[in-house]
Amino acid sequence: MVGTKLLDPHTLECPSCKSSWDAGDIPKENHKYYSPPYKYFRVVGIEVPGGYDGISYWQCPDCNTVWDRWTGEETLLPKKGVGDGI
Repeated sequence: MVGTKLLDPHTLECPSCKSSWDAGDIPKENHKYYSPPYKYFRVVGIEVPGGYDGISYWQCPDCNTVWDRWTGEETLLPKKGVGDGI
């Protein structure tokens, strides 16, 4: 583990730098396509080719801190080539 700050998937701010991830409310007419809290977020989802088919990591767009999606622990991204068959 790189750091000690865990990521809550519904947080509105970065646990490391405290910058806001709130990108505004999802319009009410579009709520049927989303789940609560009906907010847009600035946090970046990262998918690793050859690994899990979906987001495996979250990254703050301001301080670039990365968290493991499954554990919520602060981590480093895997090196290029890991998990992609290279």
